[in-house]
Amino acid sequence: MNSHKSVVPGKTKPNRGMPKTVLVGSSSKKAGKTSFSCFLVKALGADLAMKVSTNSEHREDYGIISDPAKTQKPGTDTGRLWGAGARNVVWVNTSGEPKKTRRLIEDSIEKTGSKGLLIIEGNSSFGCVPEATSVFLMDVPIEEFKPSATSAIRHANLILVDTSKKLKEIRREKLAKDLRERAPGARVIFYSEKEKAKIWEEATKLVKEMLPGEKRQPPLTGSKKA
Repeated sequence: MNSHKSVVPGKTKPNRGMPKTVLVGSSSKKAGKTSFSCFLVKALGADLAMKVSTNSEHREDYGIISDPAKTQKPGTDTGRLWGAGARNVVWVNTSGEPKKTRRLIEDSIEKTGSKGLLIIEGNSSFGCVPEATSVFLMDVPIEEFKPSATSAIRHANLILVDTSKKLKEIRREKLAKDLRERAPGARVIFYSEKEKAKIWEEATKLVKEMLPGEKRQPPLTGSKKA
């Protein structure tokens, strides 16, 4: 059975104040958010990559952190974004208030002078950039979502569901229905570990066509498993 149950979303609307932007969020800590962000950076050639987080442990760092001594540290999410080939990387540590987060994102763009594609990793960015294309990765049941994921998924255009972990026995049709209720219009794609590389490549093509000014590509082939 074809697992692509939802309607293909329309293209996101362009905005004069923002470059073409892709947001990447996730259901849980190990769902692949940073890995997929890096995948997009490398495949699409991001001009600026951004980590947006809400972290009370680093209140002294609230704001825009662009110092390479911090963003290029090995093993950090921002370090991985640099390693993927982003031309510039910044970390936005926010209190979580949407308007302030949006302002910090805009200030980061102005500060770096970036005009090309922007990839933002972090659930805290969802809802702050409504004109962006938003991708949500999921690898746990909905009831195990972290708090930020529950709100972030509502803004998703594309939901990638990894069935190789806690979702092996999930009823795909029921889950797809539940996800569509939370994110109307989003496309839902299921994949196993074996299918991951192929689906991520095809999802990247879909992300690109969702961006303003891009031409549509043929539909994804997708997972054939029920």
